[in-house]
Amino acid sequence: MPLILEGVRQCGKTYILKKFGKENFSSVLYLNFEEDPSLASLFEQDLYPNRIISDLKLKFQKDVNTDTLLIFDEIQCCGKALTSLKYFQENAPEYHIVCAGSLLGLLHSTPTSFPVGKVNFLKMYPLSFREFIAASGRSDIIERIEGSADVPETFRRVLNELYREYCFIGGMPDAVLSWLESRDPEKTREVQSGIIRLYQSDFAKYASAGEVKKLSAIWSSIPEQLSKENKKFIFSHAVEGKRAKDLKDALQWLIDAGIVIRVRVISKPWVPLSAYSNHSNFKLYCSDIGLLGAMAGLSFSSVMLDDSKYAEFKGAVTENYVLTEMVNVLGEVPYCWRSEGKAEIDFVTMVNDMIIPIEVKSGSYKRLQSTEVYSGLYKPERMIIISAQWTNSERMVSIPLPLVWKIKEMV
Repeated sequence: MPLILEGVRQCGKTYILKKFGKENFSSVLYLNFEEDPSLASLFEQDLYPNRIISDLKLKFQKDVNTDTLLIFDEIQCCGKALTSLKYFQENAPEYHIVCAGSLLGLLHSTPTSFPVGKVNFLKMYPLSFREFIAASGRSDIIERIEGSADVPETFRRVLNELYREYCFIGGMPDAVLSWLESRDPEKTREVQSGIIRLYQSDFAKYASAGEVKKLSAIWSSIPEQLSKENKKFIFSHAVEGKRAKDLKDALQWLIDAGIVIRVRVISKPWVPLSAYSNHSNFKLYCSDIGLLGAMAGLSFSSVMLDDSKYAEFKGAVTENYVLTEMVNVLGEVPYCWRSEGKAEIDFVTMVNDMIIPIEVKSGSYKRLQSTEVYSGLYKPERMIIISAQWTNSERMVSIPLPLVWKIKEMV
């Protein structure tokens, strides 16, 4: 089947498809429907695969055969090209087609018939911390601790340093590349600010005029709302005087675009977790912690030197980091649990067929009151504490912040 690679804007979809084609096929034919709108005419006459292939050969003066990788980029800009994937799968499956499109664009595309059941989907995320370690030239650390519970003190120091860098830079490929090439935090922030402006231009591109202000208000309010002790998202704090019913469509727009991640609160940690979630009670996070920091105006020195003025917002960054790591590793968004009192477990998710509560601490800890409340109520088989500590806990699985990517293995 043709493959559609989904993902938030600027996460590296085009790059990885071109690299894949170069390494695995004798030739690559790249079509970008946003860059060259005239390409849409190739799909206007009819959707017969052999006719389309013939016209592609004529237009590009290039042989297109079964060892050619066809890349349809920004496919959401051409509804009929999206529809044609159905006929390629049914009538010409010998051709290899991969497509890239923003999550938002695909949802707002207008194919005459979406190729349901005729294409495969793969979702791409910003770089995880493990990938950031490798990009930083320290694959030796990954190799050393892969499959091992023991992390030597020397590697712990390096991992802690890289973790702090990642909290500032995040995983957007252009931001990571800027940092690795320049080691200049100001240049990296400029790249992140450019990505934020691109997202904002997408608001105007894909949303109605009446929704654009709502989208910007919800998105820009995330850092402020995460910094509060009660991280429940409150619509009236995003747009004064507005309630959930006024902004729910704009919120769903941001979620569909992959720009934000919604973590719903559950009343009971029972199977299936979704059945016990509250649709009106949730927390909202950014899909990338580097962009979260850029939106909040977080300085590089505050993160790297652990400035006392950063202490309050540090908890929000840490939670956001753990969430994006878990989504990357587990492939799904966790839930949050709250008791009727004040106890709260940051994340609850399924790991290795077990419902597991996960408490997140940005520093070290002495007592975990919420975990004690949860444990007393539900007697979980496993519990996880993710913190700055590297010492093991007798009562639960203890995971240091730089090793969240090993969560399945450690559980």
